[in-house]
Amino acid sequence: MKAKTLDLGLVFVTLAVLTFADVCSALAQGTAFTYQGRLQDGAIPANGSYDFRFGIYDALAGGNAVNGTFTTNMATLVTDGLFTVMLDFGSDVFNGANSWLEIDVRTNGNGGFTTLTPRQPITSTPYAIQAINAATATTANVAKSANSVSAANITGAVQLAQLPGAVVTNDEANVTLGGLTLNDTLHLPGTTSTGIIYAGSDTLIHTFGTNNFFAGSGAGNLKLSGRGNVGVGFNALHENTTGTNNTAVGAGALGVNTIGSYNTANGNQTLAHNTRGNGNTASGWCALLNNTCRIKNTGH
Repeated sequence: MKAKTLDLGLVFVTLAVLTFADVCSALAQGTAFTYQGRLQDGAIPANGSYDFRFGIYDALAGGNAVNGTFTTNMATLVTDGLFTVMLDFGSDVFNGANSWLEIDVRTNGNGGFTTLTPRQPITSTPYAIQAINAATATTANVAKSANSVSAANITGAVQLAQLPGAVVTNDEANVTLGGLTLNDTLHLPGTTSTGIIYAGSDTLIHTFGTNNFFAGSGAGNLKLSGRGNVGVGFNALHENTTGTNNTAVGAGALGVNTIGSYNTANGNQTLAHNTRGNGNTASGWCALLNNTCRIKNTGH
């Protein structure tokens, strides 16, 4: 019998036609794949029934059989040199290392096997078998699901829908935190409608308007048009509308002021009833408490 050889020019083409079969679960492919090759009987395409034996080796020549695993396909039909077989080497053979497929052949049930040379390199498709046993992925460029992947080994974008609901991301609204510790700068938007810190339903810290600053429950408001005001303390400058360049420090200081400007109130309830008076200075508890519209007064 003439020695059998592979038409290498066609093997490389047919090696690309490798498909997995026998799905073993809803989450991963099975370990079997289809191999298509071409067998020559001398210079003539082989025809008839042949026995094939396949093994995986760790080198192009010599080397060792990986896990000592071989699979034999008896009475395989070869037509015009073409044959198709299903191979299954289990889940422990394709682990990421370079591997080569060795093929032995004989006429059906006749004599010993002849080894075809050279061995064929295993292309990337069978390495998908590794996914079945990957308890922890080495890298993940795109992952629709991953139970255990080191964050340092993830590249590319992770879709928001893939994140747990408890994960807080950029631009989220109405987020409730049990506690927050800052180790760096907190940046708030510098606009009139955002950048507000609340305590319950009351404003606690905000810069509503132009060149204004308010700190304290109910200090300032979110409707004023006056600029250059500072209010620190409970309800300081709480009713201010168009008043400008006022400074109120203390609970209720300038609390009902609406259009008065250039007032300074330091202390609880200082200038508490002022509504439109301008240029007043009050320092100390209840100083100028009852002033409403007088101007340029000083009280201690």
